[in-house]
Amino acid sequence: MQKISKPDQVIFHIYDNYHKHKKPISILMGVVNAVLFAYYFLLAPFILTPIFTWVTIHEEIWYEIYEVINPFTIGSYTLGAIVLLQYIMYDGWVIKCLLSIFYGWILLMSLVLLMGMTSAWDLCVYIPHLVVIILCGIVTYRKWKRNSPEEPPLWKPNENER
Repeated sequence: MQKISKPDQVIFHIYDNYHKHKKPISILMGVVNAVLFAYYFLLAPFILTPIFTWVTIHEEIWYEIYEVINPFTIGSYTLGAIVLLQYIMYDGWVIKCLLSIFYGWILLMSLVLLMGMTSAWDLCVYIPHLVVIILCGIVTYRKWKRNSPEEPPLWKPNENER
């Protein structure tokens, strides 16, 4: 039997607890995703102005929120933590692809907005994002490895060799 490492224990503990309490956690994650989606898409009110005039009427509220929670530092770090948590909890590729596209879009937006960087040290802002992306890959690999059937041994002794 293979020994389970400490990171695997954490991953599978979260995964198993999610499946024990699936309905309330799914509702909570749906609300969290809706709030994050609204937070980032209301950042550019000109996109949704024809649909939501409330945003343009209450612009000052949104600017105050964005001053407290910067969408390209604290907001994107929070989004990365939620993406990693959902990578651990969910198995569906559709959810993971949508989360990855949304997270990638936010990273691309923040990179474009930070193009006026003064030095290479300003790129240190992206280190947590690289960690999240690497951890998402590790989680996906470990879950795939756990769920895949055991591979047959490469070599079996012949009847004559015993």
